[in-house]
Amino acid sequence: MRYRQIAGTDISVSEVGFGVWTVSSGWWGEFTDDQAVALLRQARDLGITLFDTADTYGNGRGESILKQAFTPSERDGLIYSSKFGYDWKNNEERRPGHREAPHRFDVPFLQSALDEALDRMGTDHLDVWQMHNVRQSHLEMDDVWTFLDKAKQAGKVRSIGVDCDGDTVLLMVDQIDGACHTGDRTCFDAVRVELADG
Repeated sequence: MRYRQIAGTDISVSEVGFGVWTVSSGWWGEFTDDQAVALLRQARDLGITLFDTADTYGNGRGESILKQAFTPSERDGLIYSSKFGYDWKNNEERRPGHREAPHRFDVPFLQSALDEALDRMGTDHLDVWQMHNVRQSHLEMDDVWTFLDKAKQAGKVRSIGVDCDGDTVLLMVDQIDGACHTGDRTCFDAVRVELADG
């Protein structure tokens, strides 16, 4: 396995990550907890250190399955990346296919989302916490960035990310003079820094 460092951080991740939604959402078949845990542990044994999930995957299951898979002592050396921004708890009915729940980014919601994610994963910090499938207007919310900065300062989040579709990434790359070079799915702290300075 090869590893890379996330630009602007001290976080090293495996080039291949495990997308936890595949075993937690039911969109690619049903997996029991035992099956999901076995796959996560096998991935770790093969050198994968990046486990990417979201609070909305399986209505929290995408995060809680990590707590089942890895003990607190095994957490060291693993990179937990999760996403936030969908108000799935107030819209818990099963959404067929990839239908989105409404977005929500007010500060009380963000605080609750972070605390609950940490609890579900059984950890005191997230290595990467990403705004989930955001729109341009979400990136312009100063309260969100202020909250995220405070979460980093408190040690609850090591790196802030933006998970977005290709059109949003292209728009952001134009705005930040090409600082985002991570493909069309995830832009990390470099985006935050450049947006703040721009």
